[in-house]
Amino acid sequence: MSNNQTEVSNEHVKISLKKEDGCLVKLDVHVTPQATQAAYQEAIKAISKEVSMPGFRKGKVPSAMILQNFHPHVEKEWRDILLNRALREFMDITRIYPFTKESVQKALVKNVSLEAGADLLIDFESAPEIPEVDPKSLELKSAQKKDITEADIDKALENVRIHHADWNVVTDRPVQEGDTVVVDACSVENPEQVYYADASFKVDEQNMAEWFKTAIVGHKTGESVEAQAADQEPPVHVRITIKEIKTAILPELNDEFAKKSGAESLEDMRKKIEDQLNKNAEEESKFVLREQISPILLEKYPFEVPASIVKQELKRIITQKTEELKETGLSSSEASKKIEEMREQIEKECTDSIRLIFLENELIQKFNVQVSDEEVVRELFAQIYKYSGSLTDARGLLNSPEMHNRVRQLLMSKKIKDFLVEQAQKN
Repeated sequence: MSNNQTEVSNEHVKISLKKEDGCLVKLDVHVTPQATQAAYQEAIKAISKEVSMPGFRKGKVPSAMILQNFHPHVEKEWRDILLNRALREFMDITRIYPFTKESVQKALVKNVSLEAGADLLIDFESAPEIPEVDPKSLELKSAQKKDITEADIDKALENVRIHHADWNVVTDRPVQEGDTVVVDACSVENPEQVYYADASFKVDEQNMAEWFKTAIVGHKTGESVEAQAADQEPPVHVRITIKEIKTAILPELNDEFAKKSGAESLEDMRKKIEDQLNKNAEEESKFVLREQISPILLEKYPFEVPASIVKQELKRIITQKTEELKETGLSSSEASKKIEEMREQIEKECTDSIRLIFLENELIQKFNVQVSDEEVVRELFAQIYKYSGSLTDARGLLNSPEMHNRVRQLLMSKKIKDFLVEQAQKN
């Protein structure tokens, strides 16, 4: 969009239009003498309605007396009318509008006369010109649904057994592979930054990061160890305190156990688990397709977004990321230096996220995507259950209009992406 210059006109104005980055629109306007004269008469009339003079009612003072006594006011009103009308004429011709009421950055009358007309300069930040998306033109890579094996069902059954297990607390030896541990973890540099509190993990490669497992194996209850969280960027210096070591006493896998778990028999339990795993696999394949939508939209439909909202969002993100870096132990200057190194990438991600919001909102309106209150509440309950929040937390979330709006937006985003997935070509 940068430096895109064109001319538009009608019987009242001739406008040189220049579009710059960040949705900045610059107008060089010439108003015809006839339109300028009409604006002048309108200005006189407007002032006459505002003033009183002895012997005359409001609005009935002769024009000559208005000009003689209130000439500066007429001149100001004249200029305001010219500027406002020029902008309205431009919007009528182009259907390009200021982003907000505060988006006009410059409104200047360069020169004006009744004989020659008026020359104006108007700069404003426009609403984005969002391209029209053709869902059928999108091309996605097919996502193969995972085949569920007997081993997958066995593993899921084992997890159910662990959930119903009795636990033997270990006090006479250190942590070893296969144990379950209860730990606290915090930042070494800033102990108030807590990563885990009374968190339970099984000590194996499926359930625990390698650096975490290496750090605690061989240590006993009550001991603390320090380690670098190598899977974080940047790596985080963590202190881990082992609060409990325990081993599971698993229930026997039989029909009785299956009935306690809500199934009619062990065979029925395996079938129910298989159905759920297939459902999860189907959702995973949908997720893979859904995740392709945003990058494709960004690549296929580029457009400028208002610089003001990018600036505002960028400020928020940088403040947030700076605080996160300081919580890892970096000083303010170190965090600022790190942010500066990341700034170009942060700006790109910020701009892309705003573009996606505009694109999705446009598509949501076009295809009339709806999310019911029932769907919002159901998703809130799912999130509460997933993250095991307290009853107090649950009530807070369910009664929060902000949280309802946030969940509604997330669900609408998911729905429009699913719609695009259905319409897109799959290769």
